[in-house]
Amino acid sequence: MNPNNRSPHDPVLLSDLGNVLITVDRHKSVIAFSEFFQIPVREIEPYFHDHPLHQALERGTITAEKFLSDLAEELQLPESPDLNVVREILGRSFGENASVAQIIDQFRPRLKVFILSNTNPIDIPYIEKYMDVLQWADELILSYHTGFRKPESGIYEYTIRKYGLDPEYTLFLDDKPENVEAAIACGLQGAAYTPETDLNRLLWELVTADGE
Repeated sequence: MNPNNRSPHDPVLLSDLGNVLITVDRHKSVIAFSEFFQIPVREIEPYFHDHPLHQALERGTITAEKFLSDLAEELQLPESPDLNVVREILGRSFGENASVAQIIDQFRPRLKVFILSNTNPIDIPYIEKYMDVLQWADELILSYHTGFRKPESGIYEYTIRKYGLDPEYTLFLDDKPENVEAAIACGLQGAAYTPETDLNRLLWELVTADGE
């Protein structure tokens, strides 16, 4: 999307990917990884959550190959795991969440949908290959392309600046309250998402915010 083609008051949904637009069960794939490489779950699981290596992968400061080679060294594996094998194993985390997209689609094309996700170059090619959600969105803001991770203010400021967003007409939706709080602190509208969230109401309020 060319930001210059947008009206300042065009409503934008800035949505998280995992556990909003798709389902994620990371523990399931960690168990599969553990079984495949014969590593205890308790040892491998941190590397796919908030371990410094995983944070670096999500910020784009290391490549997928570097992540796997460092992982192998720290876990004393005989060799670096094959990227394609790891990608397929971790892909077991993800599932469709079509009902959310169906609700959002009722408000398009006036409503633009940007995905803002903490993610990495291992997961994204799998999601792109097997799911339609990335092609469905109008824009993608992926943490490893920006150098920031939610809830760091830099990722919200980058998005607002790059796309010329008016925070008053931009709703950030995320399953983690700390990410929503950080977005609100940057001036965006924000709401924490759960399966019980009244998404219809939130989006109706967004698209009618200018009184049209």
